[in-house]
Amino acid sequence: RNISTKVSHDMLMVERGILRPLVALLRSPNESIQEHAAGALRNLSANVENKRRIVLQGGLAPLIGLMRINHQAIQEQACAAIRNLAVNAENSARILEEGGVPPLVQLLRSPSKKIQENACLALRNITGNGPNELKIVMEGGLPPLIALLSIDDRELQEHSAAVLRNISVNTENDQMIVQEGALEPLIRLLSSPEQRVQEQVAGCLRNLSVSNQNKSRIASLGGIPPLIALLSSPHEEIQAQVAMVLQNLSKSFDNRYRMVEEGCLP
Repeated sequence: RNISTKVSHDMLMVERGILRPLVALLRSPNESIQEHAAGALRNLSANVENKRRIVLQGGLAPLIGLMRINHQAIQEQACAAIRNLAVNAENSARILEEGGVPPLVQLLRSPSKKIQENACLALRNITGNGPNELKIVMEGGLPPLIALLSIDDRELQEHSAAVLRNISVNTENDQMIVQEGALEPLIRLLSSPEQRVQEQVAGCLRNLSVSNQNKSRIASLGGIPPLIALLSSPHEEIQAQVAMVLQNLSKSFDNRYRMVEEGCLP
C-alpha cells in the first residue's frame, strides 16, 4: 500500500500484475487486509489508465461492497477509491449499474467528515458525467446533501453544493430540491468567505431560478441582496453565474422592482 503512493511505481506495479491479487484481497475475511487492499487501489486509481484497468479486473463490485461494511477505515478507503474511479464517465455508469449509489448516499450521513467528503466527491463526479442525477434523487440523496450545506466545513459545503448544482441541471429535479429545503442554506452560503463555495452555490441557484415559482421564492427568502453583492466579486466565474441568476430573477416584474430597490442599478 505504501509503495502505491509513489506515482513512479504505479505503472511498474500494474505491469507486474498487482491489480488482480489486490482485487481478490478485497474479499478477504480479514478486515485489516480489506482496508489495506482498498487503500492500495485508492492510490493506484489516481492514475488515469488504472481507473479503467481496476474496473476491468472486477474491482467495482467488491469496493462497493466494502462501503457497506460497518468499519470506518475500510469505508474511507473504499469510498475514496470509488471517488477516483468515478472521474471516468464509463466507470460512473458502471457504478450506477452495480448499485454504488445507495451506499454512497448512506455514507453522506457518516460521523466521519473524511468519509462524507469522499462520498460527496464520488457523487459529484458521477453527476458530472452524464444524465445520472435522477438516480441520486431516487435513492434519497437530496436530504443528506442539503444537510451538508449547513455543516461548518467549507469542503463539504462546496462539494454538496456542486452535487446539487449538477442535479439541478435536470429541471425535473428542481422542485424536489426546493421542497427539501435547499434554498435557505444555499442563499446563506452566498455570503460564504470561500470563493469555491460561492461559485457552486451561484451555479445551483442559476439552475433553480429558471423556474417561475423559484424566482419568487429566492427573492422572498432574501436572495437578491447577497447576489447583488457578489457582482463585485473579483472572480469572473462567480460574476457570470450571479449575473445569470439575476437575469432569470428579473423576468419577474416584482423581482425587477426589488432588484432596483436593493441597488442593482448604480
